[in-house]
Amino acid sequence: MASSKPLSSAALFLCLNLLFFTNMVSSTCQTEPACPFDYHNLKNQGCSYLKPSQCCGLLQGLTDLEAAVCICAALKLDLLGTVNVTLDLAITVILGTCGKTKPVCFNCIK
Repeated sequence: MASSKPLSSAALFLCLNLLFFTNMVSSTCQTEPACPFDYHNLKNQGCSYLKPSQCCGLLQGLTDLEAAVCICAALKLDLLGTVNVTLDLAITVILGTCGKTKPVCFNCIK
């Protein structure tokens, strides 16, 4: 019976870790922030799907999710010249060029 106590402690530890990390991951994607600037500025800056590096100045300092929200909003208004490209692909290309990653939980729906 002496060996069951360390085993139950380890099981409890693992369960608490799973619970904690599951809550951490799911909570990062539950609320979608607003774009912290007027996304028309992306077009004014020369940002486009064909010139994604022009977007980086405005996206600097934003979280990946904030940047994705701004690009999505601009794409929905067709401000960035997507030319028959899916919104998710355009977001992925622009974010990737600027050193950011499209959050797994984020979907830009037109």
